[in-house]
Amino acid sequence: IGYSRLLLAHGARASTLTCPGLNLAGVTTLRTVADYQKVLSHLPGVRRVVITGSGTLALESIETLRHRGLQVTHLLRRRSLWSEVLDPTASDLVLQQETRDGVDVRYEQEIAEIVGHDGKVSGIVTTTGIHISCEAVLLGIGIEPIIDFVKSAGIACGRGVKVDGAMHTNAPDIYAAGDLIETADPLTGRSRVIGQWYPSIQQARAAAYSMLDILDAKHQFRFGNFYNASMLYGLDFASVGLSTVPKDGKGYQEIIADPQPRTYQKVILKNGVPVGMLALGDRRSVLTFKRAVDAAVDLSPVSTQLFAPDFKLGAWLDAQGVSPPILGVSREGAVAIKQALSAVRTNTPPSPNKPHKPHKPHGLIEAILVPVVSSAPPEVKALLKETYLSQTRVITVGRAEGASLPVKHSSISRRHAEISYANGHYALRDLQSKNGTFVNGERLDKDAVSLLKSGDAVRFGDVSFAFQMREVDPSASMLLTKQNFHLLSHGVN
Repeated sequence: IGYSRLLLAHGARASTLTCPGLNLAGVTTLRTVADYQKVLSHLPGVRRVVITGSGTLALESIETLRHRGLQVTHLLRRRSLWSEVLDPTASDLVLQQETRDGVDVRYEQEIAEIVGHDGKVSGIVTTTGIHISCEAVLLGIGIEPIIDFVKSAGIACGRGVKVDGAMHTNAPDIYAAGDLIETADPLTGRSRVIGQWYPSIQQARAAAYSMLDILDAKHQFRFGNFYNASMLYGLDFASVGLSTVPKDGKGYQEIIADPQPRTYQKVILKNGVPVGMLALGDRRSVLTFKRAVDAAVDLSPVSTQLFAPDFKLGAWLDAQGVSPPILGVSREGAVAIKQALSAVRTNTPPSPNKPHKPHKPHGLIEAILVPVVSSAPPEVKALLKETYLSQTRVITVGRAEGASLPVKHSSISRRHAEISYANGHYALRDLQSKNGTFVNGERLDKDAVSLLKSGDAVRFGDVSFAFQMREVDPSASMLLTKQNFHLLSHGVN
């Protein structure tokens, strides 16, 4: 099978042990729905469960089993939880919650052997020789990216497939995303396999946009700065960026909020600029700090006030004109379209004397680009036709193969312009075309966005169209017909 571009997204497998007894009934990894169904089917008759692992799956499983009334022993290889994300203080706070809930936490202990009777688990022996009786053993010790055949193909790998911020591997036209990749933190250089669903979604989106050459490089989502939120044994948790100071520590500063019951918050600055934030027990401020991290705002002027009760970081960032936080990967032009829509909402407030009553059409609003045949260049006049603008897909205009609106004329660039739909508006964006995109005679700046109105005259190079919007009965809608045909032809039902 040939390809122009290839995406590797075949995931990871659960890490397991190499000790004796793994084949006994009651031993299960924590990775898939089938794993948890296996655990549930084995629980009748179980009194004590041993769980090894320090991540979120192990913690969630421990909490659930305790709430079901089971005795739980938690084995930790070190003295802390989730060391990639939690600092020692946050880890201790969560472990205190476990202990209060009756969990038997054993530090610096690993499973050396799983023992059994009649093919079923009856206990474990730790690496220090301690025997613990139990009827089930759950392994939540992480994941292993499936990279066997990838490495043999010569693609660079560490624990996972190595990629850059656009999800490129070191091989031409081959990309990777999801649980099989590892990313490098630009601040510390440390490689990490993240293995979480939200970053995986963004990685897949970045890979798709990269493969289509439409990834927004100006407003790049940095995977080291993703918003990481969860519940850790009943405590709200969230983090952004670094949560511990690197070993060299040069230029770094930790600012910690005053202690509160079951609450811990801190921000990490590097030369005054925030590079990370961690919150446990109260995570309401984390997205505001993410905004400052994404924009690399110098917080030195307010560093002593960051956790003061009367200081509002969000209002201070507003006053500095700081952009909203970057919560996901964007395609080219998406940020500009959002800004244009925001400007429309800001500049057209409802009249106080005439309350705004939104128009509620009885039918469907269709948008169409109608060619102005009378002024069309002779060589394309017979080829032009009405184009119904989708509300679900971006319409591309150009000479390139696969363009939604192909215009084979010398004044048209390969990727000339695009039209997208958002919040009731059709947004036209020039794609740095050579001969320009015009609305009502005014040339758009390169990459600029114009929100189209019914009746607008639109010109791409030397080829003119009229933008029209009309209300139709859904049963007679050409737009719905075309969109449904597109879905059916791609196997969607």
